[in-house]
Amino acid sequence: MDIVKNITDVIINPLITIFFFLALAYFAYAVAMYIFSDNDKDKANQIKVLLFSILGLAIIASIQTILSFVTQGKTLKQAVTDTTAQILKK
Repeated sequence: MDIVKNITDVIINPLITIFFFLALAYFAYAVAMYIFSDNDKDKANQIKVLLFSILGLAIIASIQTILSFVTQGKTLKQAVTDTTAQILKK
């Protein structure tokens, strides 16, 4: 179990953090493009982009929660609470 924890700490958690911030930046970009778009066709396209970026953020948070649940042997409530605190702290 030590090897799994080390791999998670050294490789997977930094990747999840990078992907989370990339998804957050993409979400901010989509919001800006939605605000500054002129016609309805562009706004409809940006709404799709916003939904997919929110879905990506939810998937990343879920992955972090599952990893915390599996690697640290916590209850689901503890894993969700810790993951939320960890994401907000970054």
